[in-house]
Amino acid sequence: AERARIAAEKKAERARIAAEKKAAKARLAAEKKAEKAGLAAEKKAEKARLAAEKKRQKEEEEAEKQRQQEQEQEPEEESKQEDNDVVILVTGLLVTDEMEEAVEALGGRLTQDPMECSHLITDHVRRTTKFLSAYSVCRHVMNIEWLWASQKAGRFVPEQASKSYRIVDRNNERKFGFKLAKRRVLDEPLLTGYKVYT
Repeated sequence: AERARIAAEKKAERARIAAEKKAAKARLAAEKKAEKAGLAAEKKAEKARLAAEKKRQKEEEEAEKQRQQEQEQEPEEESKQEDNDVVILVTGLLVTDEMEEAVEALGGRLTQDPMECSHLITDHVRRTTKFLSAYSVCRHVMNIEWLWASQKAGRFVPEQASKSYRIVDRNNERKFGFKLAKRRVLDEPLLTGYKVYT
């Protein structure tokens, strides 16, 4: 009877171990299958993300290209309107026929009124009424090379296109105690937005 009991216990233990091994094998197979499915899903999601990113970049490039094309094809009327806003006052230099012709051809105009000029053309800083009046209201202080460069380009070139178009006069800046580079241009009247009571 004892032998039969021991044999039965051994058989049951073997069966239990076999069942555990089988269950472990099944569990490992299920985990491997789930991991494989997860990797496949991640790969698919990454592929979709890359495709969406590529599509977005392509759309942005096309939009930028379209924007550039629209800028290049701006109506001539708008360009002329911009050039018509250029009002030049010349001081310290002799206004020649060539200057007048260049400004007129570019769509701007010359003035002798310092209070209406948008651009002041000179050769160096002066402490004259004409220079100081124009300096206080104009948007740009340029040298004559800017006008000749504009004439060559067929339109007024951007004032920031080259530092060589700017007036550089360190001696007079030190002498008069100011810096041309730090001048402030007001886009609207000084007291805009304020209420003044007297």
